[in-house]
Amino acid sequence: MKIGYMRTNRQEPNTDMQLAALKKFGPEKLFEDKYSVRDATQPRLQALLEFVRAGDVVYAESMGRLARSAVGFLEVASQLAVRGVGLVCLKESFDSATSEGAHAMGLFQAVLGLEREAAKDRRQEGIDAALVKGKAYGRPKIEITENFVSIYKRWKAGEITAVQAMQESGLKKNTFYNRVKEIEQAGVFKKLTWGIRIN
Repeated sequence: MKIGYMRTNRQEPNTDMQLAALKKFGPEKLFEDKYSVRDATQPRLQALLEFVRAGDVVYAESMGRLARSAVGFLEVASQLAVRGVGLVCLKESFDSATSEGAHAMGLFQAVLGLEREAAKDRRQEGIDAALVKGKAYGRPKIEITENFVSIYKRWKAGEITAVQAMQESGLKKNTFYNRVKEIEQAGVFKKLTWGIRIN
């Protein structure tokens, strides 16, 4: 199946020119994302990626219409290639079904792999730098109050139910059990950092 994809942007708020270009190839189905200042996602592109099957061909007016960045384009092109879906970008005369296109796809996937590794390295470097400066990294440590410890002890003793404990502490289920986990990981019979012994 031939599938067309269009996306508007601030400079071109309509898809007239894209549609005219795509119609020459007779797409059987079209997906279109509208430009939005508040929403930078491409929900219709995601719908397209879920819809396509091996043997289909996706047509876009240009690589820039398919994604908002070079890395974004590489991600989409790689997903299509892995699933056996063809890709044609008219402006760049790119066709993944040709030998030149297949070669380019191989390069795209190699570049994407390098970018992923580089992103991973940058993230680790950021973590290392934060640790050297003594900054906390990741989610902040859960604060355990004396009131929560009291509620916890009553719950563990069977005096109140988990639902009652959540109501008394004013916590949602996930937060409640995260704090319980924090207490229990600290050691039930060990003196904790806030000076309270649980027994």
